[in-house]
Amino acid sequence: MWNVVNPMGLLLEELVKRNITAPEPRLTRQSGATTALPLFFIGLYCDKELLAEGTGETILAAEEEAARVALRKLYGFTENRQPWHYPSLKCEKKAEKAISSS
Repeated sequence: MWNVVNPMGLLLEELVKRNITAPEPRLTRQSGATTALPLFFIGLYCDKELLAEGTGETILAAEEEAARVALRKLYGFTENRQPWHYPSLKCEKKAEKAISSS
């Protein structure tokens, strides 16, 4: 999992670098607000266009998730991205070298 400590702060820094206006968080949908398990949808808008949308059990959590989604989009990472391919031959040689040296 991608753990970003302050996603909104990092997003603001990236948008300033790219000369994009600061995002405006808006509550787009909600469900079960008065129940034990509410769900909030927050959309981040820049220049009246949806940049990203996130969900959470609180408005703050949904806003942070939306910022993480926006950062993934800016950096070009997707949820279903394939992992890096490391050739197994190199790993085996390094393991053999580490075992033989000890």
